[in-house]
This record gives sequence, structure tokens and C-alpha cells, in this order.
Amino acid sequence: MTVRILAISGSLQQSSSNTALLRAAAAGAPDGVNVEIYDGIRTLPHFDPDLDGPEPPTEIADLRARIVAADAVLFSTPEYAHALPGALKDTLDWLVGSGELVDKPVAVMSASPGLDGGVIAGDALVVLLGVLSADVVGQLAVGATRSKRVEHGDFTDEETLAAVAELARTLADAARELISADRTIPAP
Repeated sequence: MTVRILAISGSLQQSSSNTALLRAAAAGAPDGVNVEIYDGIRTLPHFDPDLDGPEPPTEIADLRARIVAADAVLFSTPEYAHALPGALKDTLDWLVGSGELVDKPVAVMSASPGLDGGVIAGDALVVLLGVLSADVVGQLAVGATRSKRVEHGDFTDEETLAAVAELARTLADAARELISADRTIPAP
């Protein structure tokens, strides 16, 4: 059985450390795990309850369908002024009332050039995902990113790569457990 993980970066920056973490998760995922990196966050409209309903904007319907089709979701977020970036918060606001993350296994990563690895934003994301009734199964903060990756590129630090692979494995195991228990996540 293949486990499908949808990976969402909260960063819009082309050379994002957080998107690089998702690439590392895809590369380090165990056999039988497919990690799809969602790159549509840039095109999502700002959250507007007046636009939501049975026929939300096309981009939102697509995001929701991808989350429903995934067995698990992996988020990676930067930290801006000790908070989540606006684009990621908007993305999650579109999911508050629709229920795609209810009981869905999720994991959270954060990366920062600072030593703390964006842990404040990571913690805030965990709290927000709890409000959405997601099943948060793991969290990882990666600090000092400039010394752990090729300039504006992929991570090369073995300890970071191992930690990311372990988080991907934990998330995949949680998804497999849910699948094998034959529990289904209710469609929104």
C-alpha cells in the first residue's frame, strides 16, 4: 500500500528553507511513501467567508480535494515576527469550516536561520491544527539553516536529513495505522 503525503510549505520564497525541508522529506521518505509538494499556496485567494460555500473558488476546491486524497499532511512553516506567515494562515482559514483535516495525521516542521528554528511559529501551527481537529503526530524545528544547506538550495546536513526522514517515517506510520484500522476520515 502506498501512503500519500501532501506537503505544504508556508513560504512563498523561491529559495525557502521550509520548502527545502519538504524536498528533503520527499527524498528521505521510506519505500511505499509518496510525498507530493503542493505549490499552489501562492495562487490561493485571501480567506473570505463570503466566497466560501458549496462552490468555493477553484483553487480552494483543488486544495481541499488534494487534502482529502492524501493519507497525511506535512506542513513546513517559516516564522515571521514570531508568528505564522499570512499566506499559510489564510490557507488554513479556508479549512476551518470544511473539515478536511479532521482526524488526518499531520506533522509540522519549521526552519529558520536563527538558532531556535522558528519554534514559535511551529508551536502556533500545532495549536491551530489542533483547533482544526487534525492529529498532530510530530514536530521538528531546524535552526541555523544557512550552515546546513547549499546556498539557497537543498539541505546537506546529515543530522537534519536524518531528523526529517524520521519525521516522514513517523507520519507515514500514523497514516498506515489509520488505513489498516480501516477507519475512514469523514469527507467534508
